[in-house]
Order: sequence, then C-alpha cells, then structure tokens
Amino acid sequence: MASTQNRLAQLVREHLASDREPDFNANFADSNVSSMVAVAFMKEVSREFGMRIPSRDFAAIQTLGQLAAYSDSHSG
Repeated sequence: MASTQNRLAQLVREHLASDREPDFNANFADSNVSSMVAVAFMKEVSREFGMRIPSRDFAAIQTLGQLAAYSDSHSG
C-alpha cells in the first residue's frame, strides 16, 4: 500500500494544491475541499489507477487511507 499512498500523495499535491503531506487518516469532510473538486479528484484517481469508482463507493470513502485500500483492491 505504500506505493499506492505515494501515488495518492502525489495526486493530492498536483490536483488539490496542497503544500503539506496529506494525512491519510483525516476525514475528507474536514479538508475544506468542495464537492466539485472532490469529484474531479476522484476522477483523476480513477484514471491513475485504471478503475471506476461507483458513486455508492465514492460516498463511503471517508479518508485517503480508505481510498488507498480501495484502490489497492479495485485497480486494474
């Protein structure tokens, strides 16, 4: 999962303009990212990992750590 976390951290830096290391345990709701930006970010993650994230799964993912685990188990 470390490689997945590294790839996600890079995507966060590139697409969410974060100047600090992402907290993989922090809740997305506390990140001050708009829902439109979150959807765009998930699309980038989908492209990066070669997977589709259904909306019900998207809604259930609350942290970057959960997103990393999801990506590991669903990427193609």
